[in-house]
Amino acid sequence: MALTLDNRLDAVASGKVDIECSTTTMTLTRMQKVDFTNMTFVDGGGLAVRKGSAIKNIAGLVGESVAVVPGTTTEKALKAAISEAYVNTKVINVPDHAGGIAAVQEGKASAYASDRIILAGLLSKPSGNGLELVPLQFSFEPYGFAVRRNDSEFRLVANRALSRAFRSRDIANIVERYFGGVKPGDALLLMYLLNATPE
Repeated sequence: MALTLDNRLDAVASGKVDIECSTTTMTLTRMQKVDFTNMTFVDGGGLAVRKGSAIKNIAGLVGESVAVVPGTTTEKALKAAISEAYVNTKVINVPDHAGGIAAVQEGKASAYASDRIILAGLLSKPSGNGLELVPLQFSFEPYGFAVRRNDSEFRLVANRALSRAFRSRDIANIVERYFGGVKPGDALLLMYLLNATPE
């Protein structure tokens, strides 16, 4: 079944899919609808900008525009970061990641906000030409796999598989291989250690 940002959790809650394994941030609000496995990844919100842009942080967005997919945890964190920095910035809604990248490339937005690992992946493709990732993180995004509520047996199967992978000495190489050469940082390595539950 094809999932979108809008239907992914409903599909799990209704039983149309057993597990949703994308870049879904675990939140307490989302836990009212679905359960989550142990954490699978730790990320944070970032910005993609045109190469050579003067935007290096949230304060650099003053008088600029930033694109974001509405209804995401990134949108909420971005608006909070802008408010806390007292920056006058126009937030533009885009339908998806491709729309965000295109908005920056076409000059409709000065930056596109999303999770840093998603942005890194997008910028590693030809469609991300001319853009770069700003070296900042404006939020904390703990990812987990969404599963149906109150299905502890299935959640245990998923957690057992995850724990086995996290205990593997190859986990850092797996991350680097599947994320385009991105090496896992200290926070991610610590997350793997803390979730490598013994059998």
